[in-house]
Formats: sequence, C-alpha cells, structure tokens
Amino acid sequence: MRDKTIWEADAGTFMRVVVRPNSNEEDLIREMAEDLIVFDLKSSPQKGKANRELVKRLSSLLEISNSDVVIAAGHLSREKTLVIYGMRPSQVRERLETCINDK
Repeated sequence: MRDKTIWEADAGTFMRVVVRPNSNEEDLIREMAEDLIVFDLKSSPQKGKANRELVKRLSSLLEISNSDVVIAAGHLSREKTLVIYGMRPSQVRERLETCINDK
C-alpha cells in the first residue's frame, strides 16, 4: 500500500501535512498516521509566519537546510504539500517516528 502522506516523485520527496497555527503545544508533531500528519505551530498564520515556522522546525527536525524544505502547495491553507530535497520517504518517516518516540 502506498503511503498517503509521504511519497517520492521526480522532484523529490513529497509530504502532505495539516498545520494548526496558534497552538500552545511544545511538540511539533501532534499526530502521525498513514493518511495524516498534523503539526502544531506557535506562530499565527498572518504574513506567512506559520509557514516560516513550519519550514524552520521541520528542517531542524530532519537535520537538513531550511532551503531543502519547500511548501509546494497550500501556502494559504492549513493543508499543505511540502517537497523535501535530499531525503528518501523512508528517511523522512523514520526521523518523524523517532521524534514521536522520544517524547
């Protein structure tokens, strides 16, 4: 069965996420399932603040450069599609799962 949230294409590894801006939660990852990854963000969605926080925190978690995480779709939506350069889907999923297990 194909993973519905993290997959590989010619352009790189894609990841479909839902963000929750203005959250009081400390952890970035709220929920991770086969068809859904939810991220809690402290920033407001105004003026792209939440988008910048998402890229910064996710790239830090994945231990890659901010420029290797790009919002491909959903700039103005809570549902976003990200492109992650330089990592395979299995590597991304493993790092996310490690983060969840370390809570």
